Amino acid sequence: SLGNSDYGFMFDVKAKDHSICVRALHLTSGSGGGAWPYCVYTAAGSWKSIASKKSKWTQVGKEIAALPRPCQGLSARVKLVEDGVHIAAGCVQSFYVHSPSHMTAITFTAKPLDQETKLTLRDSCIMDEDAYLSILTGAKTCSEVAFASVSTDQVRAFAGSIEYVLWCES
Repeated sequence: SLGNSDYGFMFDVKAKDHSICVRALHLTSGSGGGAWPYCVYTAAGSWKSIASKKSKWTQVGKEIAALPRPCQGLSARVKLVEDGVHIAAGCVQSFYVHSPSHMTAITFTAKPLDQETKLTLRDSCIMDEDAYLSILTGAKTCSEVAFASVSTDQVRAFAGSIEYVLWCES
């Protein structure tokens, strides 16, 4: 259900047939609190094999934001580095949003359901997509310390949106 939240969330984004550049993440908070500090990290490939390996990740965003609650139908923009995060066509990029301030800082969806079958989706499934990208399942982090206590006990889905532009490789 939407509205679950914790200190952080890791998830994967896959560019489809065209390269993209991610500029920002739009997020909500379980409690609607803050303003709290948020850090965004990224790494090439899936988060699963590097979830607790901080040295494999690069910080690409840091902002203090007051995120609204999901029931408000709004989100807050957490911007990334000026050049954005480039994802080549066909490639997967992992993202990790973390706030050390509160255990309701990042909202996600627990046990997401397939829209057609209404069955719980399995790990590594596409949670949302459009013509240019797919967002895959993820994991919450249960600690005020980034990269600590990654919980993979159940399937979870990113509950925000991704701001991006198409990227032309030169």
